[in-house]
Amino acid sequence: MPTRPVVITIEKLKLRCLIGVLPHERATKQEVIITAKITLADHRAALSDDLNDTVDYGLLAEKITNFVETSSFHLIERLAYGILEILLANPKVTRGDVKVEKPGTFALRFADTVAIELSGDKDAG
Repeated sequence: MPTRPVVITIEKLKLRCLIGVLPHERATKQEVIITAKITLADHRAALSDDLNDTVDYGLLAEKITNFVETSSFHLIERLAYGILEILLANPKVTRGDVKVEKPGTFALRFADTVAIELSGDKDAG
């Protein structure tokens, strides 16, 4: 049977961190919304029903949460890169995709949110 890649998505994880360049952005933690997709090389867990054959997405969400809520960055691009590094550090993950949204951004008065998306393959680094 051929192997099929599996994509696990943690969608719209709402967290708070220090993010931004302007003084009022640095004064208090702001909400960010994280969506993380991880690609696994095969669908072994779909057949085995064994957690050891997949990625524990609860543990992964906990690592993302700890990283984000203790971070202090000026740019959401840097925050997204740090999350991508967490995803790709797992040996079972072959690809990671991260979206970081910063809702209520003062500079974009008529927009609901501003977002950055970043992707990476384990082989490409």
